[in-house]
Amino acid sequence: MIRKITATALAGAAALSTSGCLKSESKTSINSDGSGKFSMTMEMNIAGIMGLVGAAAGGGAAPADMPKGPEAKEMLAQLMRGMNANVDVWTEAKAETTKMGALKVSVAGLTKDWTAMGDMNALLSDSGLGEGSPLPVPTDALKDFKSVRVSKDSAGNTVIAMAGLDEMASMLDGVRKSMLGVEGAPGPEGIDISRDEIAAQMTGFREQYQSMKGVLALFIKDMKVATTIETGGTIVEAVGFKKSEDGKSATWTMNGEQLMDVVDSIINDEDMPDKAAELIKTVTTNLDNDKSTEAIKKFLAPYVKEMLGGTTSPRLVIKDAGNSFDYAAEVEKAKAAQSPALKALVEKAARKSSVKLPGSSPAEADDDAKEVK
Repeated sequence: MIRKITATALAGAAALSTSGCLKSESKTSINSDGSGKFSMTMEMNIAGIMGLVGAAAGGGAAPADMPKGPEAKEMLAQLMRGMNANVDVWTEAKAETTKMGALKVSVAGLTKDWTAMGDMNALLSDSGLGEGSPLPVPTDALKDFKSVRVSKDSAGNTVIAMAGLDEMASMLDGVRKSMLGVEGAPGPEGIDISRDEIAAQMTGFREQYQSMKGVLALFIKDMKVATTIETGGTIVEAVGFKKSEDGKSATWTMNGEQLMDVVDSIINDEDMPDKAAELIKTVTTNLDNDKSTEAIKKFLAPYVKEMLGGTTSPRLVIKDAGNSFDYAAEVEKAKAAQSPALKALVEKAARKSSVKLPGSSPAEADDDAKEVK
């Protein structure tokens, strides 16, 4: 079983790596009461991901039969639908397909509680990707996942922490708990891979990786994820972020080079077979308790730290956090400035469903096509 999972994972990695680059930039101005003004632009080519979904669903399906990714407008409506519950007013919503075939969406708006927008479980549920959707996402495993958390330290400073190792562990623990008692779920007796088998598989994959590394690097070299946070207070500590000179804003970034460094660390680690064998042993003998999750967390820690800029949880500590803008005034201004086209998009996103996902029936596809025009 593990051999099959390993082979599938390698195929998935290949599909994802050749799906093109991901670019994401977000900027949020926050007030002390939790309100915020945000903007976000995402660009991605998900053809490879859809191909992987098709392969998983139908085996060796021909390219023409593979499920297709959503159109740019469909993707925009789905994104807005997931965020709608926490957005008081939208100030921008655009979608396009680039010359290279990537989907690009840009949204901006104002929210009374910008941390609530990081609730992944609620976002997926509101967007229609939860249970019962054509492409369901196991939201139970994400019920405690937050992309950002806010707290106070002992000195009364505001601490903003982005999702990191703890959130990954929480998600994995959700998966573990959902597997318990499920018929057909893998158990210790079905996982019999040895250290030598892992070493043999890694030797073969290492050779493949070296031959395709140049191509892989070419595909992800332009990948970039950037998050900027502005505050009315003063940022006194920035971990994983780059702070501005005036201490009023900070930016966290991750790029393709960092990702390649992490992959290199894993592939070229001569001790990986021993580490992987120990991990498998600990996890399989502790599926019914938290030791399995803790083992995975320990295993992932150095790679997560390398990927997130030297920390397992990027964070900011803000002193005397005040207001960075007048929320009420900005909301009124934004409402007055909304164009008819933007209002139509907001109304569309408020509908229960207007996005055709892989697996929709022909009737659903026809209905969706009419809505997007």
